[in-house]
Amino acid sequence: MDSKFYEPEVLKQLQGEILSILDDFIRICEDYHLEYFGIAGTGIGALRHKGFIPWDDDVDILMPREDLNRFVELFEECMGDKYELTTPNSDKY
Repeated sequence: MDSKFYEPEVLKQLQGEILSILDDFIRICEDYHLEYFGIAGTGIGALRHKGFIPWDDDVDILMPREDLNRFVELFEECMGDKYELTTPNSDKY
């Protein structure tokens, strides 16, 4: 299946950026012993393709609520200089 939205080189660059974000996320989870799971296309890609599904342009992560709440608490200190986190409880947007 070909991507309907990206030229192949653009999709590859996007997937590289997504992987970099995921690496940062995983580092925080490992440092603070937070549980997470790759689901949907991310899980399929990891198992079937040993990476991304060739046309995928996102990451699907699931966390237990307690770990998600802890991640949100840690986010600003650990990743706030590099990323912005928006949640349903955010007052920014």
